[in-house]
Amino acid sequence: MPYTSLTVAPLKSKARCIEKAKNEYDGDVSRLIDITRASIVVDNEDQLIAVAKKLQNEKILRLKNRFQEPLFTGYSDALYNIEIKGIICEVQLHVSAIVAHKEENHDYYVYFRSFFAGNIGACEARIHMLEKCIDPDADVEQMLVKMLKSEDKKLMIDMIRLVAKMGDFYIEELLCRRLFELDPDHLEYKSMLAEAVANQGRYKEAEELFRQCLEVQKT
Repeated sequence: MPYTSLTVAPLKSKARCIEKAKNEYDGDVSRLIDITRASIVVDNEDQLIAVAKKLQNEKILRLKNRFQEPLFTGYSDALYNIEIKGIICEVQLHVSAIVAHKEENHDYYVYFRSFFAGNIGACEARIHMLEKCIDPDADVEQMLVKMLKSEDKKLMIDMIRLVAKMGDFYIEELLCRRLFELDPDHLEYKSMLAEAVANQGRYKEAEELFRQCLEVQKT
């Protein structure tokens, strides 16, 4: 099967599993479907189709096809949840050119513009966050800078959960780094940063952060 790279991520940490189950699934850990993850990167459409066809032979429980419906930033990929020997795994399928474009430009400003302009009525929690973040006289870049300079940890955590749920892991990482900067000794913040890094397929970097958390817990 042709592809450019295959990376298997470290297991999602116990602390992060508990947090995600609590925040998103009312404490039901059985609903976690991304504890085991892998990332496949292809170079072109032919490889993408070949890998997608191969994955169709597996027991697919859920597919998020973000090539068909890209994120607000324009970023596209596919997220498969596949059952293997009774274990549900997540397989991320990426195109190398799109990954490189995501890493090298600042199109995340487009995400904030779309988010602030179009999704305000989605939920009361989002409205509350926007009321605390938005300066009607500021442009999109200024609003982002303001958020990344905030010292409101609760607001930061709420926004991290929101952008992570919406699938913008780059913004998630930026916010996690700011949160960790505010309290570098807080293990949960470091674990959140590791998760944000892992969500972007940078598994070695994430593994090192998770390892640091474990070492502190052992002392």
